Amino acid sequence: MLKRHAALAIAAASALMLSGCAAGSTERTTVTVRVWDSAVADAYETSFAAFERENPDIRVRVDVVEWADYWTKLRTDVAADSAPDVFWLNNSYLAGYADSGSVLDVGQTLGKDASKDWAPSVVSQFTRNDKLWAVPQLSDAGIAVYYNADLLDAAGVKPAELGEATWSPDATKDTFLPLAKKLTKDAAGVSADQPGFNPGAPATYGTGLGYDLQAVLLPFIGSNGGKYQDGDDFAFNDPKTSESVSYLVNAINGTKVAPPAASTNADGDFARDAFIQGKVAMFQSGLYSLKAVHDGADFRWGVAELPAGPRARSASRTGSPQRATRPPSTPTR
Repeated sequence: MLKRHAALAIAAASALMLSGCAAGSTERTTVTVRVWDSAVADAYETSFAAFERENPDIRVRVDVVEWADYWTKLRTDVAADSAPDVFWLNNSYLAGYADSGSVLDVGQTLGKDASKDWAPSVVSQFTRNDKLWAVPQLSDAGIAVYYNADLLDAAGVKPAELGEATWSPDATKDTFLPLAKKLTKDAAGVSADQPGFNPGAPATYGTGLGYDLQAVLLPFIGSNGGKYQDGDDFAFNDPKTSESVSYLVNAINGTKVAPPAASTNADGDFARDAFIQGKVAMFQSGLYSLKAVHDGADFRWGVAELPAGPRARSASRTGSPQRATRPPSTPTR
């Protein structure tokens, strides 16, 4: 019996692994693939249907488990030896599954040259103790700021200002919060940078900051030169990391330019959905939000660079700082 094998999404690779086991057999082999995104599952179903026509002795079944329950169910299923044959895994959870022997060594299974045409940066993320433990089919191209061009116009903010924004614990150098204040309005239409603003009656938040490791925490920490992890150990006590988190907490609880944690902690898509509803002027996210915004937004919208921090501008999923000078995109419908 094969060990359970993980993938950051693998269609062809997983089928190759199992089709070899089915050779010479008259029984149909069923391969289960688990993901946490129903939209991607639909695309997989189309691909797998074509694969099954060419390989009638193999059936591929897609299992969708929503993000909120995904990791708990996966851990339970692996412990009970009832996990799917192939499942999505992100690098935050890699160590536990690799170290416990719950996933296959990709190089040993597919050959040492299997990864030569895969994105080196993603291969590196899923390599541990000199072994690759997942097939990196999907990766995020980075994090950016989605903005509502209509709300920006109403507040007198130009899209270019977002691309030039900087955040800093030093209020005299910070331009991001002042922009967010202009874009935050109460029920009476008073913005957060004006006298008489009522934070207890929010109508539109300037930004959608929340407890989002990939889209919010890591970019702010990285652009401040902080650390989130040191090897397998967390580095929350790093001064620059604490400084970054304090800035975000103040933006939410102090200046009130972002939805409260009670909303965003309970729903990881709260900021995205509020943006689509026209209740948040801008929010940080990746390509994984593009379809939802494209399909759901009935206003002009665009994408801008993340605000630069004291150290640099961070645009990667890992929070590694890098300089970026590209202008924001032209608003679109």
